[in-house]
Amino acid sequence: MPNNTSGVDLSLFADDSAIFAAGRRTTTLEKRIQESLSAIQKWCDRSGFRISTSKTTAVLFTHSRQRGQDIDITDSAKFLGVVFDRRLSWKPHIDYTITKCRRMGLLCAVSGQKWGASKKSLLMIYRALIRPVPEYGHIVIVKCQQHRQTTSADLPK
Repeated sequence: MPNNTSGVDLSLFADDSAIFAAGRRTTTLEKRIQESLSAIQKWCDRSGFRISTSKTTAVLFTHSRQRGQDIDITDSAKFLGVVFDRRLSWKPHIDYTITKCRRMGLLCAVSGQKWGASKKSLLMIYRALIRPVPEYGHIVIVKCQQHRQTTSADLPK
């Protein structure tokens, strides 16, 4: 997949991909991203790949108000199981994680004192289906929180 647009980075993992750019001028970023998208589309056409437009989103990470856009810009996007919101508050990711942890009800459904799965089986279910949910993406949130604390400590009081 091409990654020759200056100022635009590409992240690939299995069938998930993301392109991103950072800067102060939205118009410059839009131009760079569009050039990169056009190059990727040409590569996909030549290689026989199809991009799922229904799964394609754009997020403008900013504290300023959004202005009119030609593309749909969402407030958040999920990439590799981590939900990134436009303010990087991590609230949508935490809400998503809490929702997925509700599968703990599965343990109640298969356990019972006189019937049900053994303690060993319950522990195996927990380790396989429940524990990974809050652990996945944890490092991203920790690093961002550390950055926020460092940044706010540097601000004048």
